[in-house]
Amino acid sequence: MTKLFYIAMIFSYLIANPIDTWVDKNKDIIDKKIKSVTFQIIINSHLALEKNKILDGNIIIGENKKFRFEIGPRTVVSDGTLWKSYDYRTDQVFIQEPDRKFEKILFSWVNVKKLKALPVKKTLDGSYRIKFFGKDNEVRAYLNSDTNILDSIIISNQKSFKSKIFNISIFATDSMILDIGTDTSTMFDLR
Repeated sequence: MTKLFYIAMIFSYLIANPIDTWVDKNKDIIDKKIKSVTFQIIINSHLALEKNKILDGNIIIGENKKFRFEIGPRTVVSDGTLWKSYDYRTDQVFIQEPDRKFEKILFSWVNVKKLKALPVKKTLDGSYRIKFFGKDNEVRAYLNSDTNILDSIIISNQKSFKSKIFNISIFATDSMILDIGTDTSTMFDLR
């Protein structure tokens, strides 16, 4: 029984899943000090004002919990200590303490070892279920089997929330702008 177990373990390590292959392909970018992901997203939720609307997004991740997250009309930045969010429709900036749960999710993809340690299971529809943000959420990644390019990610939960992230591009960048708002922006300090 022990020999069979070791043979099965060795065999499973020899056959990398496509998620690991994608991580290996993008390892140099993921390991950079500053990296960026651009994408488009459709959010379907009972809370969404406009269903099926496609929003453009960009996430730039730096060191020491610094980031810039843009989605549609909103931008959230962190200098590692405080968060500022800006909505250009209202020209308002909100200063607040970090949301540690969201911060953990946001920074979870920037470590190659952590990405490769995520439990991944192939499903019947050809996607890969990834054990990620807690037990109530389901994350599925769809990869092009010929090119091993990440086609899309579907995130859903049991509370009628579903989002599709697609047109995903990852790349290294040299800098990150943490300034938001305009000279006329109204500031609200919520700390």
